Amino acid sequence: MELSSCLELQSLSSLAKLRFLESLRLHDLPNLEYIESYSAKDMMLGSSVEGLQIFPRLVFIALYSLPNLKGWFTPLGETVSDDNQISSNKESQHSSLLFPVLKYLVITNCPELTSFPNCLKLTDLTLCLFNERLRITETPTSPKLEQVTIDNLTGLQHLLPIQSFQSLTLLTLRFNSEVESLNDFRQILCDCFSSLQTIEISLCSKIRTVFGGLSYLDSLNSLTLGNLPVLNLANEEIDENNEDESVGLGSLCHTLRHLHISYCGALVTFPKWMRKLTSLQQLKVMGCSPVLKERCQNPTGEDWPNIRHILSVSITERKYNNLT
Repeated sequence: MELSSCLELQSLSSLAKLRFLESLRLHDLPNLEYIESYSAKDMMLGSSVEGLQIFPRLVFIALYSLPNLKGWFTPLGETVSDDNQISSNKESQHSSLLFPVLKYLVITNCPELTSFPNCLKLTDLTLCLFNERLRITETPTSPKLEQVTIDNLTGLQHLLPIQSFQSLTLLTLRFNSEVESLNDFRQILCDCFSSLQTIEISLCSKIRTVFGGLSYLDSLNSLTLGNLPVLNLANEEIDENNEDESVGLGSLCHTLRHLHISYCGALVTFPKWMRKLTSLQQLKVMGCSPVLKERCQNPTGEDWPNIRHILSVSITERKYNNLT
């Protein structure tokens, strides 16, 4: 089901009666404030009496460009805290009735949304242009996320309990125009992402360094960096001459196996510290500068000694079309 560009719509009355609904997309609804006209208390108590689950088949929800959306339920008859979360023990008690199979949740450009009901089976979460105060209602049992795509890591600190992120295998950070270094998020990465295996970072216009912020990730084996115009590995604060190979890189020396880089125009060298990445098996660079391409030539390139230990190296130069 998809609804878009309904300019006067303020709520979707009785949407929960669509018991066979599997996918819901809502976008460009400028006056939508609450998706359900019922309160959480009324809906979940009514369903528990009837022995019914709410949205028993709904697997996918996407909310795009809903500038006035405040929550799923109308807060009628509930106590609403300062951050607009519904503080009701009854919601926790009946949480298993709501979204029992929801796995995929996308929230993009919903700046007023600060609460969302708990989704016990949620595995894949995408957040972009969201309110940092957004919370998914806490219950005794929280979801175990596997994949997260986000534009602001700071917003994860209070979104869900730490336990919800400890099964995460893929983290994608993109469309961030503020962050300059992943060192700014070192504590979040360390606390939340102990099982993280893959990180993808793209379309972040100011990010200059990444490796220092990843040094405490014990399971990371794949790193993808794309469209980072000012990324320069020479800026990493890593002591190339320290004999302890883990200094500055931590577990990455022994866990990182795949490094993919594309269209990072300021990247013109692979520094000497790359030799410390002894487990790296694949280096793939696409759309690189002519300078980097030349420096990585085998065997004459100035940087070749820093990457020759890598089993598979592929470096292709960016192609420019001549328009006449």
